Amino acid sequence: MQNRADSGGNHLHNKIRKLTGKAIGDFNLIEAGDRIAVGVSGGKDSYSLLHILDSLRRRAPVRYELVAVNIDAGFSGYRKEVIAEHLQQHGFTHHMETTNAFAIIEEKRRPGSSYCSFCARL
Repeated sequence: MQNRADSGGNHLHNKIRKLTGKAIGDFNLIEAGDRIAVGVSGGKDSYSLLHILDSLRRRAPVRYELVAVNIDAGFSGYRKEVIAEHLQQHGFTHHMETTNAFAIIEEKRRPGSSYCSFCARL
């Protein structure tokens, strides 16, 4: 028997998957042969989107491809190997790109300003 937390999480996952599938159908977001890049940061939201799209893909009337994409901006402590391992374990095609964005941010942002606000404008 599942505990309440597990069943609640499963209910939420199913609801999000259903609404995602409905939006895809209502707005014709995916067509046969599409190759969809899914940005994966390592956070719960991007992992959830990737897994939901994969779940829908397995049952879809059209065939489409998913490619997980991750960009390592060069921030200290960013663990792209953990993301790559997750993607490999789940059989996702993925592309990992390394950039020097952090060095550019350090050089260009105003002292005391937020890293996030600068990145949003890149």
